[in-house]
Amino acid sequence: ALKMPIGHLEQPCAFFAVYDGHQGHLCAEFVAKSFHMKLLKKLTAETRAGYWTDDRVCGAMRESCEELDTEFLAKFRTAPDGCTVVVAFVTGIRLFVAWVGDSRALLCREASQGGLVTVPLTEDHRPSVKSEAERVRRAGGQVVNFDGAPRVAHEGYDDRVREIRRAKAQGLGT
Repeated sequence: ALKMPIGHLEQPCAFFAVYDGHQGHLCAEFVAKSFHMKLLKKLTAETRAGYWTDDRVCGAMRESCEELDTEFLAKFRTAPDGCTVVVAFVTGIRLFVAWVGDSRALLCREASQGGLVTVPLTEDHRPSVKSEAERVRRAGGQVVNFDGAPRVAHEGYDDRVREIRRAKAQGLGT
């Protein structure tokens, strides 16, 4: 957790995140070093009272995810890894959750008759789910069969796979 001192937003403000690397740690480390600062920069760009509506906070979190995706792919074009992301931002009594991939966020609360119950805050982004595969295609992505499992790929996927294979064949690593 990272306590974020943002005086113009309802207090307390806090940021929580989990980054789960897939096929390596490079992407998860890249996102872990950058996400909170990118979001903080967005949230401090406008300090007028009442500006940060639910839609604007959600938009800032979405933009942070999209920008980091673009930046990682530009900087590490031949890296085979990626990561899932689950982030939660609290301001006052409002909770915002953003996620990419199949990592989950659950809210635990006390049940009316004692004990704890969990409330799912996210739905897995899995290309094996028909609605998710359709969403990926509508957004310009592809669902490809990779080692027998459906995976999400972006435009230029085939070129990137060729680059990775060529680099490995030349002993350059990825």
